[in-house]
Amino acid sequence: MEFEVYHFWAYVQHTKKESIDWITKLLGAWGEKWLPFRKVAFNRYVARLDRVCAPFLSSTLPGEELLGMVTDAVKIHDEWLFSLPRSYGRWSTEPAPTIVITESPMFGGYYGWAGDDLAVISVSGWERRYAPPSALEYVLRNVQRYSLRLTFGEAVGSHYPTRGCAWDFNASLVGIGAGILIGYMCSACEEGLRLQIDQSAIADVKKWLSQDWVGRVDDTGSVASNIKRVFGYDLARTKGLTRGFWDRMSEILTSESAKWLVVFLLGALATWLVGRGRSSPPIPPK
Repeated sequence: MEFEVYHFWAYVQHTKKESIDWITKLLGAWGEKWLPFRKVAFNRYVARLDRVCAPFLSSTLPGEELLGMVTDAVKIHDEWLFSLPRSYGRWSTEPAPTIVITESPMFGGYYGWAGDDLAVISVSGWERRYAPPSALEYVLRNVQRYSLRLTFGEAVGSHYPTRGCAWDFNASLVGIGAGILIGYMCSACEEGLRLQIDQSAIADVKKWLSQDWVGRVDDTGSVASNIKRVFGYDLARTKGLTRGFWDRMSEILTSESAKWLVVFLLGALATWLVGRGRSSPPIPPK
């Protein structure tokens, strides 16, 4: 599958400069400098810009009107995109189904919602409430889930009970972990796809869902290894969308250098205790 990534904040940077307040500008300037917490400042900066384009992201996403609100925001963004000169690269782009990923919570505790050509994924609270698996694995699984839904329509769709299938409707979000880790497509969903594509294409879909292609962190050149090498994100350890303090500490404490440091410190402590025992004055007799 071919995909493209867009950001609401990129549109706002180009067209809504007058709507950017001084706090947002300060965060933007901070995020560009080599200052402490610059990544945090940049994340706050782009989040505030996102809300200029889509103000509803500031609160819990509503129910039935959600898709209409997101559709309007995407339409505004695309009108700007298709008005750009050819030199900007607009010539390579054409309208397509859209998946919006947001950290805003969704009504009723839902984590995803789909229409005919638009889907919304919420990652709100994943690190605190549902990890592991990691938020990145969760985003990947739902992008797969909704990509296929927007491609094949109601041939695939949410179902209950939980089967560990990519299209499970989970009464409890704890259950979504099974579908993320297993990468399974149940027989009912496979039968629905068989009405539109042949068996070889279904085999490709199953391979895609299995996530074997992600590989392991210690496999040089694999997707997982490159994510760890470039972004410092360990799929086996990191829980949220970005590495937190405890993720970094865990990585440090489990590294080989940390193990040798502990051995060295214990050896130094033992040497000091032995030396202190030898230099202690004798206890006088009573």
